[in-house]
Amino acid sequence: MIPLTLTLSHPGEGTWFRIITLIVLVGFISIPTTAEARKRKRSRAPAPAVAKEPEPPRSAEELLAHSRFADTDVGYLLFDLKDGSMVEAHRPDEPRVPASTFKAVTMIAALEVLGAEYRFATSLFTSGEITENTLRGDVYLRGGGDPTLTTDDLHEFITALQQAGISRVVGNFYFDDSFLVPAVQIEAKQSVVASYNPGLSALSVNYNRIQLHWEQKRGVPTFASSVFSHAKGGAVPVLAISTGMLPSEFDRKVQFLHEETEVDRWLLSPSLPRQGWIELPVRSNPGRVAALLFQTLCIKKGIDLPPPQPGRVPESAMPRHTHWSAPLPEVAAGVLKHSNNLSAELVGQVTSRKLMGRPLPVRESATAVADWYRRTLPNGPWEGMVCANHSGLSTGTRISPRQLAAILRHGWTVSAGVVPFSELLTPPRWERNKGAPIPNVRAKSGTMNYADGLAGYLTTTSGRQLGFAILLTDFAKRLTMDETHDVRVEAGDSATRSWMRGAKGLERGLVASWMARY
Repeated sequence: MIPLTLTLSHPGEGTWFRIITLIVLVGFISIPTTAEARKRKRSRAPAPAVAKEPEPPRSAEELLAHSRFADTDVGYLLFDLKDGSMVEAHRPDEPRVPASTFKAVTMIAALEVLGAEYRFATSLFTSGEITENTLRGDVYLRGGGDPTLTTDDLHEFITALQQAGISRVVGNFYFDDSFLVPAVQIEAKQSVVASYNPGLSALSVNYNRIQLHWEQKRGVPTFASSVFSHAKGGAVPVLAISTGMLPSEFDRKVQFLHEETEVDRWLLSPSLPRQGWIELPVRSNPGRVAALLFQTLCIKKGIDLPPPQPGRVPESAMPRHTHWSAPLPEVAAGVLKHSNNLSAELVGQVTSRKLMGRPLPVRESATAVADWYRRTLPNGPWEGMVCANHSGLSTGTRISPRQLAAILRHGWTVSAGVVPFSELLTPPRWERNKGAPIPNVRAKSGTMNYADGLAGYLTTTSGRQLGFAILLTDFAKRLTMDETHDVRVEAGDSATRSWMRGAKGLERGLVASWMARY
């Protein structure tokens, strides 16, 4: 506030009258400072907001039209779970590459064929006589296709040998992985260095993955390396997997070259950083690698076990211990959540073994499961369905949204023990939602370069229960990649990642639209 003083002068006749000073102080005349003006401006009551009508959710057709994808790249089908009737569809009968959405197909079949009580068995046997802590006979480790077996579980077998009084074996140590047909990889067109493309065996440990560590000392032209197999209980060295160096003139894009030997051998590029590590697949003879890990653990515990060799368990052998996996629904839930390819393949192979009475190679095994669906759902739309494996890690697999929807509706009725199959699926977590799960949606996603999908179940805002199958494939780009990609290196670049983000965005938009509109 600033007081104001006024001085008034008035002329008289020939002289000035005395100056009358009038001090007018009418309270205070308020002249606001800049800060006060801003404060007053902020304190004004806001204008009443004009209520806006919420924008109606965009239709599936609008979402597709405004996406980056060609009309022919996308297929989907939305259906009512009660009667199977179609609610919405776009190119629902065109077979596409399902990627990991196919794992849902495998798990539904496994739960029905093997049953919710099924557990995978890994067993230890001995033959011969035990005298003075020495087994004069043989030890057998037999795999039953357990996809969750870890080196932590192998300690149970060490305890069994100790309880039998065995600290030395004068005989042989055999590993038996004859329960399933082994393979050096899941998919030949995928990168050989990708840990998600390992070899398969009925005796698989730690998901058939290893960690290769390397370090180059100053003045030394080669790397010092070590290989470990990891589980929650710690890392176990894999002494049999060896390493070497690539020639300096070798293609620099190839940083790790796999040599096909009895047990894996990896050659390292001189262009690698001086120090680092990488996760790699166990490819050559994963059953032997599992047995070697068991031998290493035994020696560490003071049990002298000879090197492993392949051999079947004779009927006369004495069972010492069996490790049982978790029940199948728990295993299946893990496969669907973590999308582990090895686990899906082993579960699928065990399923086809039950169907056919004998072990089958991966492709034949997947075909046997597909034939089971044809018999179980004889009125299904099965023309054009091709199954290359159980995990979806193949561009050779083809399934249409309508076929996938038929399997999902069948899965809606399949028991997974105390919960339905749908409860084994997890809510999708999209980056746009900062990783928060999407409520009222349970689904299996699938991602490959230029192939993506999402399939599962949702409950709309009105309470309606629907199933859906969304599949996207850019066949031209995927075919080009299959023809030109060097499997010795990892696939993928900024273009493929951008395509994937667009696919996830369209899937997210479709699901949100269906939930809001129905």
